[in-house]
Amino acid sequence: RSVAFVSLRPDGARLERSAPVDGAPCGICSAPWGGEPACAVTVQGEDETGQPLPGVANPSHRVVLVGLRSGRVTPAGGNDGSAMLSYPNGLCALPPTWHAWSAAPRLDRPARLLACTDWNHSRVVLWGVDDPAGAAHYLARRDGGGGIDAGGFSRPSDIVRFELGGGGGGGGGGG
Repeated sequence: RSVAFVSLRPDGARLERSAPVDGAPCGICSAPWGGEPACAVTVQGEDETGQPLPGVANPSHRVVLVGLRSGRVTPAGGNDGSAMLSYPNGLCALPPTWHAWSAAPRLDRPARLLACTDWNHSRVVLWGVDDPAGAAHYLARRDGGGGIDAGGFSRPSDIVRFELGGGGGGGGGGG
């Protein structure tokens, strides 16, 4: 159970680092916030029956940051969100300008933010990496809560951020 950092270059690919993760890594995205290059990773600590995975010390479902140079794994969200997430899967980093979007929940301060899919709760969670309360805001929920009408979606498994330009064209920007 690990994550791998691979650099892809015109002259070939190279494994930069592999870092062990205590649990099953399920989603990964770049964490582009300065400092050491890092990735955010969703981690599941239990199997589908709710039993701790063999050999896992922390059976909670959580988001962690993994440093590219150091390989250091640190909790993202203070209390690791174990009471908040139920089988997290995909995630993507949100840009600092996200607060300007009309659907954005109002936060007290700018933050490093991720959008994280939460399988069993059928929702997308706005995850504040620096928030000591962990996952405190819902971006979309099946029951209609949150800033986006998500009625009808069930058990989201992955997420990507798109910025669509005016005039019918599409713009990139994955997660």
